[in-house]
Amino acid sequence: MVDATHPYAEGASKEAQQAAKEADIAYLRYERPGADIPAGDGVYYAPDFAAAATISARLGKKIFLTIGTRHLHEFITALPPEKEVVARILPDEGGIEHCRKLGLSPAQIVALQGPVTKELNAALFAQYGAQVVVSKDSGRTGGTPEKVAAAREKKIPIVLVRRPAGPGGLGSPAEVIAAVRKLLS
Repeated sequence: MVDATHPYAEGASKEAQQAAKEADIAYLRYERPGADIPAGDGVYYAPDFAAAATISARLGKKIFLTIGTRHLHEFITALPPEKEVVARILPDEGGIEHCRKLGLSPAQIVALQGPVTKELNAALFAQYGAQVVVSKDSGRTGGTPEKVAAAREKKIPIVLVRRPAGPGGLGSPAEVIAAVRKLLS
């Protein structure tokens, strides 16, 4: 079994590991590389979403979230009530409904399919008056470098949530193919 889920899809990966174990087959994980952006120069790292909320609350009042909807509740509940949130989410009904149930107004929801360019990120941060940006380290594929570059351009601190610990992953499709060939030989 090759697990190629999103780097933050902990539940799906655990289920895949369990399924492989029950089926008595090999489990391989492809994990797209992180953005490899060092801390400093406006970039802060958090070990999880609750810590990201605490860090971002120290850095500004208006927090622009690009973390999706899965951890939105725990993030919002960890923030002091005087903090404002704008959430950039995927443009699907379920995500928008989830945001509305959490108390976000339509003015606090940006429904947009990413990844997007540095220029569009910068324009969104400016349009919504972001004082802090929060993102997952979804790597180049997920547009993390463009978010960091836009935040730096606008002189806005950005908090990156570290990837959850998990089994070591293979870092390229070529490594996955080589591992499968090795298993089959």
